[in-house]
Amino acid sequence: MGLGKTLQTISLVGYLHEFRGIKGPHMVVAPKSTLKNWMNDIQHFCPILRAVKFLGNPEERKYIREELLVVGKFDVCVTSFEMAIK
Repeated sequence: MGLGKTLQTISLVGYLHEFRGIKGPHMVVAPKSTLKNWMNDIQHFCPILRAVKFLGNPEERKYIREELLVVGKFDVCVTSFEMAIK
């Protein structure tokens, strides 16, 4: 059973977005194996947040950078440790 770190983080970002007017962008860096869960949990618990998963082959990452990771089009970028280092 988990400790609730994911939900606590999503709750904090949702609170900042809804009650403090801090829309981001925010970045979540997590193990690659958990990125799908992060995206699902953000959609489930705080659907007001526009989350983008930054992962994929070079062509996919180029598209994500140029089309989706534009200030004002997303609130949270979810990526892996490996992508954050690159």
